Amino acid sequence: WEDAWEKADAAYMRSLRLARLAFEDDAAAQTTLQLAGRRKKTVVGWLDQATRFYAGLLSSDANVRTIGQFNVTREKLEAERFLVEAARQADLKQEKERGEAQAATKKRDEKADDLDRRVSRLVSLLRIALADEEQLLEKLGIPARTSQREPAPANTPPADGGAGGGTE
Repeated sequence: WEDAWEKADAAYMRSLRLARLAFEDDAAAQTTLQLAGRRKKTVVGWLDQATRFYAGLLSSDANVRTIGQFNVTREKLEAERFLVEAARQADLKQEKERGEAQAATKKRDEKADDLDRRVSRLVSLLRIALADEEQLLEKLGIPARTSQREPAPANTPPADGGAGGGTE
């Protein structure tokens, strides 16, 4: 897309500058061709301005003759309009590919989530079925759960806070 846009933009900006000179005394043409102001920065805005510019120029033999004073021919303008259309098609292709990639990513994520749920359920079922077979669970790569609480570390105070009627 960027290569297509760069080629189209270079041609468009050159012809736009020439058109601004050629039509500097023609307010109607300036409006029709959107010669005044900055070019839009969004892809959609730029494509709209460039398309309207070439459509306006090429719609009138008088417009072609006026800009022709700068050695710009109808054929050159047609070729430049084709570059703009090529940029539009490249943008559409890129948007389609982006959408397809997002859809594929979403589908992959849904499949992975489904697999995670199935594996989790299977592990739970194996834990129940093999509750008395810890070694077999471990051979399957499933860590055995211990049902007993581990003893507290030796330096932990008793649960009653150490105030148990002892003498100090």
